[in-house]
Formats: sequence, C-alpha cells, structure tokens
Amino acid sequence: MLKSIIPRRRLLQKCHNYIAHPSYSTITTTTKHPEAVPILPNGDLSTFRDAYKANLPVLLPRGFYKSLPAVSKWFTPASQHAHNATSPPTPTAAAALDTTYLSRFGDAVVPLELTDAEGRFAQIQQSLQFFLE
Repeated sequence: MLKSIIPRRRLLQKCHNYIAHPSYSTITTTTKHPEAVPILPNGDLSTFRDAYKANLPVLLPRGFYKSLPAVSKWFTPASQHAHNATSPPTPTAAAALDTTYLSRFGDAVVPLELTDAEGRFAQIQQSLQFFLE
C-alpha cells in the first residue's frame, strides 16, 4: 500500500488541516455565476473535435457511454441494485456502482480535490476502496 493513502478515520482531519491552515499553498478563484454546459447534438468524433478546438466545455449526449464495455462492468442497473442487501434502494438512479467488481481494484489511488467556501484548494490521494465502503 502507498504511504500517501490514509485511513478512513483520518481523512476528514487531513482534509480539514489542508484547508484550514493557510501555510498550505492555495488557489483562489472567483466565478460570478455558473454557466450551463452545452450538450453536444451527437457523439460523433468530428462534432467533439470541433468543440475541443474551440476550447469550450461540453457534455456528450445522454446515454453516449452505454455501449462502452466498462459501463456493464462498473455499474449495475438500478433494479438490480435495489435488491442488494448491503445498500439501500436508489429509485431515482439509473445505475449503481458494482462495488463487488470494483473492490478488486481497491488499492488503486484516486486523487481527491477539495475547495472550501473561501476558495482554498487542497489535493490529497485516497484508495478506491475508501470510496467503495
């Protein structure tokens, strides 16, 4: 296990220390109002490239990722998730994480970025298993 991974009980304290202490480097940003991100009309490569060249944030159309093999491995339909004894039903969700499958990769490191109300920013790393529990 990597040294940068911290136990669950200490994560909140570590996050608090990063944000609460001004001795850590911070980045401050200000935004007047969030803007809606446009959804591309289709997922064609040429459409995406045009948006990319324009340096604009965009979303791919809803359902674009359904055909990717990872989707069927990483997620289970909400109807199956509702019968999972380890988690409460999520009637509003279209899918739920397949924690059984993903737990095989629990040692993978996941970057976590935090920003508080004052705009102070912190980065830490945590194992995927932390988020699956």
